[in-house]
Amino acid sequence: MLAELTHTDFESQLGSTFNLQLNATEQLPLALTQVQAAGQVTPVTQRRSFSLIFRSSLPGHLPQGTYRLTQAAFGDLELFLVPIGPAAGGMQYQAVFG
Repeated sequence: MLAELTHTDFESQLGSTFNLQLNATEQLPLALTQVQAAGQVTPVTQRRSFSLIFRSSLPGHLPQGTYRLTQAAFGDLELFLVPIGPAAGGMQYQAVFG
């Protein structure tokens, strides 16, 4: 499913909450705050590269890694997230699609 998603799939979900599974019982809500499309289509995937920026409302950060995020429109997604810096009392995370 991830290989088929494009930036336009996520643009309609700006502002929505994605729940990151911390463990079997705990989740961290992340708000999708930005969808950034690159200028060119990549030859391998035949889609435009893009990135997603999520924001947590909690201070501190999780280490970069692959996390399961759940959201109503997409169901479960396994995304590699990188903390990119604090914003509005929380932390921003980025996922890049090549």
